[in-house]
Amino acid sequence: VPKKVTNRIQKILANFLWSSQGNNRIHWISWHQICHPFVEGGLGIRDMDTVMQSLQSKFAWLFLQGKSLWAQIVRSKYGTWHHILHKGIKPSSSHCWKAIAKHLPLISNNTRTIIRSGNSSFWKENWM
Repeated sequence: VPKKVTNRIQKILANFLWSSQGNNRIHWISWHQICHPFVEGGLGIRDMDTVMQSLQSKFAWLFLQGKSLWAQIVRSKYGTWHHILHKGIKPSSSHCWKAIAKHLPLISNNTRTIIRSGNSSFWKENWM
């Protein structure tokens, strides 16, 4: 979802909480605090930026796993992770793919490979 749309959704939520019949009210608590879970003193409303980052990270994880049909299609269109690492992201790539691909280094650096079936690369995998 584009940033402009997520900002609009958050604005609608904030207006619902902080306005009454067109009259603005005083903001007694920050939006950041409202986005905390209910047990931590917030209202449990999800921050749209955090939701989008987690969704993009999930798609990056699915791409790196490579077992789903979606990952196979994306890999055939944009290349493997090692290809993207060396060549970079194409400027002609879709906005959605660029958003997902920026999470690939984070996901790749925070995962490990368990060698069982022999499908890992000694030279290309992160062994630390």
